[in-house]
Amino acid sequence: MLLYIIDGYNLLHKIPGMRRSQTPQADLIAYIRKHRLIGSSRNRALICFDGYPPQGYTASHDFKIMFSGLDSADDLIRSRVDNEPNPAKILVVTDDRQIRDYARTKKVSSLYCREFLCPKPVAGKENTKDISYSLQSEITEEMRKIWSV
Repeated sequence: MLLYIIDGYNLLHKIPGMRRSQTPQADLIAYIRKHRLIGSSRNRALICFDGYPPQGYTASHDFKIMFSGLDSADDLIRSRVDNEPNPAKILVVTDDRQIRDYARTKKVSSLYCREFLCPKPVAGKENTKDISYSLQSEITEEMRKIWSV
């Protein structure tokens, strides 16, 4: 069982259309769930966000969401990495170089957001898609702009 510690806003900004969402935290959870980005249902996900929960925010039952309050999400991620008893079972998802370096000093694995969003195909299974979902979405948005003129 793995624990994914995810830099929430960092990941959110890598998914086309997600920034403009009215409910970004819930939409991010739905996206991760829909695309099975954390693999097995036994794996856990902790998504860390800067600041405070938005008004009307409701928690998810299967994903843990944490808000940093006055601190930064980076501080929250570092604290969680420090407090987990088994660093070999943690995977940090962020594009923040300082957090990735910190994880490495603690013997914790990390992924760039793009690697998390576009996992490598499993050996022996044929990949039927030529491009990632996020790239498909970007192309679709560009085509909408072109054709809506």
